[in-house]
Amino acid sequence: MKNTSIIHHHFLKLSFWLFLLTLTIFLSNGCQDSKTKPDKKETPIAQHKLTDEEFEKKFGLKELLDKELIKIEEIYGNSYASQTDCCKPKGRVNFKFEKAYSGKFPYDAKTVRGMYVKLSIQPDKNCCKNIKIIQIKRSYTTGKKKPKILPKWKVDGPGNSPYATDYNFANEGKNGKAATVLDIPGRNLDRKNLRVEYMTVILCTDAGKKDKPLAYVHWGFDISENSEIKPITPKAHCSAPKGMKSAVTTWNLGAKVVKDRIKANIDFP
Repeated sequence: MKNTSIIHHHFLKLSFWLFLLTLTIFLSNGCQDSKTKPDKKETPIAQHKLTDEEFEKKFGLKELLDKELIKIEEIYGNSYASQTDCCKPKGRVNFKFEKAYSGKFPYDAKTVRGMYVKLSIQPDKNCCKNIKIIQIKRSYTTGKKKPKILPKWKVDGPGNSPYATDYNFANEGKNGKAATVLDIPGRNLDRKNLRVEYMTVILCTDAGKKDKPLAYVHWGFDISENSEIKPITPKAHCSAPKGMKSAVTTWNLGAKVVKDRIKANIDFP
């Protein structure tokens, strides 16, 4: 009986240590998994991209087309290509305004005056395989009160990302396909003698590397003394526009203090 008791005691002791060993291995694997699995913040969120119809419905544009919003005949459906090769040895970039309207439309519980555009951007085949979009903007008074020093360009990011293609109104160009963006820049109805400018820039993207500016199109509109909208004739150019580096630097400085703001990771020439 004594020997049986001793054996039973040792068996319980061994079982206890086996239990601890198993628990340790389990917890160790669990900790390892928690290190290798990304946090929720790091996991990309699948985002539904808006179609033209969905975008127009969301912003109350559909019933205004060809009424309050009139086609800009000189821009609607037209393409603007860079005059020189943006890629080596050859390769240009084409910016097509698939849609271009001007007029009044509702925005943020008020009525504004401006433009509604859809841009489709397509580099030549030998250029970038994958592209995304970033925009910069500025506006200033024209006429006699035009500032001697024009205001600096700013990144046009409505949320925490500087890239337009991180939002549901723009699409990246993947595997040689075109990138697209829908936009409705507008100003209060009482604004007059105002110039509103945009630079829509496409960036070459390559995993693990900084984004490289490939080309851009300059567009926008003037609001006259009589509150008439006069579109700026779009012009396409290679590389990064003047003022973009400063705009990105300012955005990235803000990312140091603004919670959840994403930095622009761009390699300027």
